[in-house]
Amino acid sequence: MECTTIIHSRVMKRHPNLGECEVAFAWEGYLCSAIRIPGEREVRLGFDQQGRLIEMVGVHTIDGWLVFHAMTPPSNKTIDEMRRAMRRL
Repeated sequence: MECTTIIHSRVMKRHPNLGECEVAFAWEGYLCSAIRIPGEREVRLGFDQQGRLIEMVGVHTIDGWLVFHAMTPPSNKTIDEMRRAMRRL
């Protein structure tokens, strides 16, 4: 079974400036991540093909990742969360 990345339709409804391909590209080639629920939920920052930094949150399912939140630019709260996660490494 191949793992996939699925982008929930609510992402494009709430943020019409983001397309499914852009979010999937950023999710799969992410810069950094923070685990919110181990093995289940992650927040990631990644660049899309246009060079925009995107904040994304996804849950791990039996079929792969379901990204249910994405926005650009990332919130300051998420950037701070990433800084804290990187300090723990």
